[in-house]
Amino acid sequence: MSRLLSHPALWRKKRISKLGVYLFVALLLGIMPLSMPMAADNSADSVLDKPPTGFFTKLALAHGYQAVKDVFQTDRYRPEKPSTTFKSDVDAIYLVFDLLPRENPAHIIGQLYLDKGNRQQAEKLLYEEGVYLQTSQDSGFLEFPRPPQGWEPGNYRVKIHLGEKVTEASQLGTLRFKIEPAS
Repeated sequence: MSRLLSHPALWRKKRISKLGVYLFVALLLGIMPLSMPMAADNSADSVLDKPPTGFFTKLALAHGYQAVKDVFQTDRYRPEKPSTTFKSDVDAIYLVFDLLPRENPAHIIGQLYLDKGNRQQAEKLLYEEGVYLQTSQDSGFLEFPRPPQGWEPGNYRVKIHLGEKVTEASQLGTLRFKIEPAS
């Protein structure tokens, strides 16, 4: 048996079959990465259209906020009357959040849009608010005051960005809320 394995013709067959397996695996691995980015690109819009995860530990839209001191005597903000539905006579809507501990300061920007439901239509920015948090601050809020013409009943979006400037890459996610007519 050892004499058969040592024959040069068998070595060639073994090398050819191993080469075939390697080529097949390389082809399979070569095709998979090409198709995966396309799927990721298609889902990028849906990820940005959802509430952000990972950077925030708590995130809520509310009628107001309450400032409290934590054990280190730093301000913590708690949402008052959290909701995703507000009446058109509300003075302001607050985005109240807690962040994960971090090594660098964070600049959080919120952009308020009236959601027309038609993605083909250009978005109209109603209001932009930003807050700069030092590394010792793990809690904050953004205030979106009633527009000068009042809250139009309908669906609204708040795009949340991280950084000093709004770019396509700075968006972390989106929160949605609804304004109903005041009764």
